Amino acid sequence: GDTYTIADIAIWSWYGRLALGKLYEGSYEFLNMEEYTHLLEWSHRIANRPGVQKGLAAEYQSLGE
Repeated sequence: GDTYTIADIAIWSWYGRLALGKLYEGSYEFLNMEEYTHLLEWSHRIANRPGVQKGLAAEYQSLGE
């Protein structure tokens, strides 16, 4: 749909990045993603959100042990 929901947030970090070939080398080709145009459009829409870009740019810091 047109609304950004908790479901988008929850699944994009894994499946959206996998679909874009950002999670595992060769995943885009292995999954034959060019056949899934709607999924690719969704993945790109989420990836281009300012909040997602900001989150991806943040340096990971451990919470400690």
